[in-house]
Amino acid sequence: MTKKLVLTAAVAAALIASPALAQPPAGQAPAQAGAAAQLGDLRREARRLTLLNALPTEARAEVEALMARGEALRATETELQLARLQAYVAALETGETGAEAAATAQAAVAEQAEAVEAQRSALLEDVRAFGESHPTLRRRLA
Repeated sequence: MTKKLVLTAAVAAALIASPALAQPPAGQAPAQAGAAAQLGDLRREARRLTLLNALPTEARAEVEALMARGEALRATETELQLARLQAYVAALETGETGAEAAATAQAAVAEQAEAVEAQRSALLEDVRAFGESHPTLRRRLA
């Protein structure tokens, strides 16, 4: 059971790692921000290739598909955050208090948030299923 949990956590971390780690701190110069973004991209690619190279050839396509779904999920989560913040600012501009604006923003993106959560849950379930169907890979991914 512990190995399953470790495998699931390792694959999930690789698939759903926060893109915020690659973002430059606020106030950084554009050249520094560009370099930081490039470093983040290279680090993500290195993690992806390290994981794929540790797998047998027959498992790589499935893992690549899971990783692509993870990237799509991150993009969708970013869109959700942007929509929520836009709704929040729009509510503040109409004179709502911070708490009211937060509630308005949350309500404005409720359906989208549910869809993102369903997408996240489905991906995590598929990652767990992959781990269970490939028990020999647990040691390599742990």
